[in-house]
Amino acid sequence: EKWSRARDARPVMAALARHADEIQDRETQAILAQLSHLSDTDREAVRALGRAISKKLVHAPLRHLREAGAQGSPDVDALRRAFNLESEYS
Repeated sequence: EKWSRARDARPVMAALARHADEIQDRETQAILAQLSHLSDTDREAVRALGRAISKKLVHAPLRHLREAGAQGSPDVDALRRAFNLESEYS
């Protein structure tokens, strides 16, 4: 039963990870467009920085979602709403 409840959090976890990736990609592309003078190595460093920041920011919420799902906590729905994942989750 605990496994089944944890599974219920997976769509929200996937939507949050996707949402973070989309924001990171969009913002990285926007700044790289303004920094066209950077070398390919520097451009890749900017992309890597964006990915690292994104992963660090969502790590704790994803961990909490996994635990909350296993416990059947209403936090799963609260985090879905907090991160505005309505369309991604449905």
